[in-house]
Amino acid sequence: MSLELAMQNVEWAAQATDNGLNHRKLRTDLLRKLERAVSESPSKRSSAMQPGTRLVREWRGKTYEVMVENDGFLFRGQCFGSLSKIASLITGTRWSGPRFFGLNQHG
Repeated sequence: MSLELAMQNVEWAAQATDNGLNHRKLRTDLLRKLERAVSESPSKRSSAMQPGTRLVREWRGKTYEVMVENDGFLFRGQCFGSLSKIASLITGTRWSGPRFFGLNQHG
């Protein structure tokens, strides 16, 4: 779901609730989707991930490259909205994309 559509849905649910309709579950689901859309938004990228940045990760003997684009991340000729989706494709399990590509600092 796009960020704009998610925001419109949340606004609709808020108006419905204000007008006496009880759509708590719907509103909760839409807020969750909005939070996900915001967290995956390319505008939330750190300054280390400017367009043109190349991310490289070796996993189980293979090297994988991802190019940071204006509207997401280019991997194998396809644009993705989040690094986590790419990391999951590579590993076959759920991963934090920034963590998989070594962008998070751990102390």
